[in-house]
Amino acid sequence: MKELCPFFLSVVCPVYNEEGLISIFLRELTDSLDILSLSIINKYEIILIDDGSTDNSFQIIQDIAILNPQIKCLSLSRNFGHQKAINCGLVYAQGDAVVMMDSDFQDHPQDLKKLLDKYLEGYDVVYAIRTKRKEDLRLRFMYFLYYRFLNLISYQEMPLDAGDFSIFSKKICRFIADSPESYKYIRGLRAWVGFKQTGILLERHSRYSGKSKYSLLKLILLASSGLCSFSLLPLRLASLLGLGLIALSSCFLLYTIFIKFFLGSTPIGYTSLIFLIVTVFGVNLLILGIIGEYIGRIYEEVKRRPQFIVSHSINIKVDEEKLC
Repeated sequence: MKELCPFFLSVVCPVYNEEGLISIFLRELTDSLDILSLSIINKYEIILIDDGSTDNSFQIIQDIAILNPQIKCLSLSRNFGHQKAINCGLVYAQGDAVVMMDSDFQDHPQDLKKLLDKYLEGYDVVYAIRTKRKEDLRLRFMYFLYYRFLNLISYQEMPLDAGDFSIFSKKICRFIADSPESYKYIRGLRAWVGFKQTGILLERHSRYSGKSKYSLLKLILLASSGLCSFSLLPLRLASLLGLGLIALSSCFLLYTIFIKFFLGSTPIGYTSLIFLIVTVFGVNLLILGIIGEYIGRIYEEVKRRPQFIVSHSINIKVDEEKLC
């Protein structure tokens, strides 16, 4: 069990076009942290990463942060994406423990104490297992399938139904933040580092207002990032499909020989031939696409571009050497 002495807690929250609720979220978050300050933590910081918002989110945060130095903000030069925004916050987090959570109330500030209590039992990572999700039924079904499929094909065991909402120690934060890869799947890296981890059941709340900034395309890209980062099965699929087609072709060849020599006729039909040609051609294109996805990621990695660029900061000093 961890020592029950007060410690420094960092809370990292990405923000993208949340002008309608960011002030309410910050009020509830600071209220929850102030209550925790009376018993468990003696210091905290809230690091907001404005991921290239096009509304007044940054201005609202700036007005609030002027009155509260514990609220810090890093504004990125453009929209780099949810995962890179989180990574930016992890790079600058200074706490003994770090919390990752969204700023749309789907991760509720009142649940921080539950994570913190479990963390103090001696775990290095405590993640929220999402229950009673409020999304559309079809989307919930796709989430359900994806987490299980990823866990099935991944070389690293992945917690089922676990999102980014979590608390982990400073050493875990450093491992994730210092990882040099460009396509970071944060929840996957969190599982990959190991150490003592556990999950707790938390209700997944609905957004307080507005619409989700994760479009279907962005969800697909996030899913593909998890698949490509923690599994080689898509590449090995080429061999498996090739072996399958060879087996089918061999069966068809045996069938042709049987018809020719034992029944005295030759099988005819352009439909089956065209079907086979189109199938093989489609499989080839599929495999080329999968290989191209991995090669594209290799290409992005070797360019070594910064994962994010900070244009403005509030209550926090930007170290240019950390723009990695």
